[in-house]
Amino acid sequence: MVNGRFLHATPTGLHKAARSLLDAAIECGMDAEVLTPPETNGRLSDHLWEQLALPRAAGERPVLSLANTAPIAAKHGVVLVHDLAPLIGPQWFVPAVRIYGRLVLTAARRAEHVLTGRPTCDQT
Repeated sequence: MVNGRFLHATPTGLHKAARSLLDAAIECGMDAEVLTPPETNGRLSDHLWEQLALPRAAGERPVLSLANTAPIAAKHGVVLVHDLAPLIGPQWFVPAVRIYGRLVLTAARRAEHVLTGRPTCDQT
């Protein structure tokens, strides 16, 4: 199961990279069930969906999260961490981004696997 929360966001470099990785994984043969939050007006509701509804929907199935955050309560999680700069130089960031950095770190600590590079597939 793929955490599709990033698909609703305004596309930044992070979201474009996540979309590219999802497209490549599907092209390589991954059978991806992508879940997205309901259409809402705000990041907070998307984060709440990710933390509450997504783990319930996943149950025992692994959840692949490609854009830094992941459901902390997921039993089997894989998260792709793009950037931890708010933890390295917190003085450079506003408080909301520092909190976001801690959420990313918490998601990485709870995940069964943490990815930090681009996966590839052999298409020969």
